[in-house]
Amino acid sequence: MLIGIFGADTAIYDDTEVMSEHLEALSSYRRHKYETIKPEGGKKLSLMASHLIDVGLKVYGLREKDMKYGHSDHGRPYFTDREDILFSISHSGSRVVVCMNGPYDNVISDDRSRVEFSLRDIPVPEGRTISGIGIDTERISLYSDRTEGIIRRFYHPDEARYIFGIDDVNDRAGEFTRIWTLKESYIKALGTGLAEGMETFAVLPADDSVSFINVKSDSHDNICHFEHIDSPEDYKTSWCAVYE
Repeated sequence: MLIGIFGADTAIYDDTEVMSEHLEALSSYRRHKYETIKPEGGKKLSLMASHLIDVGLKVYGLREKDMKYGHSDHGRPYFTDREDILFSISHSGSRVVVCMNGPYDNVISDDRSRVEFSLRDIPVPEGRTISGIGIDTERISLYSDRTEGIIRRFYHPDEARYIFGIDDVNDRAGEFTRIWTLKESYIKALGTGLAEGMETFAVLPADDSVSFINVKSDSHDNICHFEHIDSPEDYKTSWCAVYE
């Protein structure tokens, strides 16, 4: 299966003409979402997410403005008339990323918005199908007592031991963030939200290469495909596909 990864920074909305063009291309669902957000920064993040979805849909000959949305029991959005199109959205700071499966023979370029694009061709194990994909991006924060509190509360003991074993505080902050994006991408791909605590499963990065990881917890045992994506220096981004 081909997975497209799209990324962009909301700084492009300093160009009000570009922002106006993107606003005109919103679906009724995404426009309502945009209008209900109060902070200006949040509105720009929502708008950019809509635009990246639009860019991805163009390979299907579709536009975001024409799409109808539904939500799973746990709140994951999907296209009601094209449930074969899987997608996931994440944002942090001023950065937005979207992943979407598709026939990416010819991606529609969008130079004005400076959209980054990368393509992943992931294998599907025999007898399995992909049930969901998820992506997460996070800006790296300074390592602090608060960081350690998050690790002790939300990370599996194996993950905590791995992070606490890193001597350099900057490297520790980076790995803390990378594991968080791996865990978030998995939860998004699974589609269950936070119904299961993040501390109940472990996702340990072995290296930066493509890998299959068997994520085990008390309630499930899933084969997943994870990748860590090149990002701006102060961000970490990961995505995940879950097989059934």
